[in-house]
Amino acid sequence: MASALLLSALGADDDVVGADYAQTGPILRSHSHRFTRSLEETGLTLEEMTTLVADTRPEAILGVLSFLREEYGSVEGYLESTGLD
Repeated sequence: MASALLLSALGADDDVVGADYAQTGPILRSHSHRFTRSLEETGLTLEEMTTLVADTRPEAILGVLSFLREEYGSVEGYLESTGLD
């Protein structure tokens, strides 16, 4: 997510951001054991959490970027609202 926001803020095309995001799923899946604290908070099983976190279809991040643009005017606007300049 962070790299997608950074790429977008730096002017990368959405297709590039989506393709990059899609490549992170297998990497995240191999680190699923790191989500155990979140399991306790959410009540999800490890398999459910892994499926959720590793769902890195380009459409998912493109939807987030679209939402941020609608709500904040731009990805940069969102980042600025969090205190980043």
